[in-house]
Amino acid sequence: MNEAKLFSEGSATDLVCRGWSRQRVIDATGIDPGYHNSSMKTELKGVDRHAYKIEHVRQRVAQETVRDALERYATCDLDKAGLLEHLGLHDAVNLIKLSELFTGLDLGEEFRDADRRSRRGVMRAGMIAQYGTDNPFKLDEYQEKAAQTREERYGARYTLAEGSVFADGARKKAPGEAVRSVPRGSDEGMESAEIRARAMDTKRKKGTFNSSLSEDALYELLVEYADHHGMTVVRQHRDEERYPFAVDFYIPERDLFIELNGSWSHGSHWYEADREMDQKIAQTWNKKGEKSQYYRNALGVWTERDVRKREAARDAQLNYVTLWDGSEALADAHLWLALGAPDGRDWEREYSWL
Repeated sequence: MNEAKLFSEGSATDLVCRGWSRQRVIDATGIDPGYHNSSMKTELKGVDRHAYKIEHVRQRVAQETVRDALERYATCDLDKAGLLEHLGLHDAVNLIKLSELFTGLDLGEEFRDADRRSRRGVMRAGMIAQYGTDNPFKLDEYQEKAAQTREERYGARYTLAEGSVFADGARKKAPGEAVRSVPRGSDEGMESAEIRARAMDTKRKKGTFNSSLSEDALYELLVEYADHHGMTVVRQHRDEERYPFAVDFYIPERDLFIELNGSWSHGSHWYEADREMDQKIAQTWNKKGEKSQYYRNALGVWTERDVRKREAARDAQLNYVTLWDGSEALADAHLWLALGAPDGRDWEREYSWL
């Protein structure tokens, strides 16, 4: 059967290909497809069920309806099952990942944005239900829990306190002078402003300018953490020997490199050349890049520059934390801090510190 050709809409074979359960097919058509669709093996031979689902939505569901359903998913009005139901699909059999479905519909980026918003919404709702706030890190009992976690993991309630595994060598300065947080309007502040201006210019060239607001917010969180522990935070630090890139944040007392890959151009995860889904996303961006410099920049960031940065961090075995939530929630940053800002080997995998 030609991949683009669909069975008669509402027929038993059509519903089976759309993932409907045996009982639902019987209820809708009066036809029993059999256990594991055994009665329809001949008709279904050679049919790619995943491709069929994508074609069903592409050919039969209006774009406006698809985008509306995706927005409702983003705002947590629909869960995965509800989203599929809205599109005439079910996940009873032959499951299809939402990312695969929407990438096949050329809405991969829109889905990733919606999925991040949905995850944040679910996380926020859960936090509010459990703690009465969407940021439990600020609650006294949560601060106490984080302190206990640090004590269990590192031997002291605070990272640099006596007895901590970090205490002996943690205050050792890395080569070069640390850039400290300084008052606005001071001479040092003017120098910092120049540094920030250069950083913003770099972001414009890299196509990641929109991430600057979230970086500023994360910087404030890190400064709060660092001040509490007698440490400093460096922005746009370079270590030519080990990591010849301008890392977003560096804490010299812990020799800790922190990157915020919050922009969509970072793909929301490490690019893996042998991962089929990553290949499809890269192909989509490459095609869109024929008409858009924005996508060409993003493709270079995700599949080339981020890969080189990860390899450099791996080669140098850096203490390396990469955060992926660039929204105002900074959910993974809050979680990392609540756990005591543990060391990371995120060049191995995302969130190695969990």
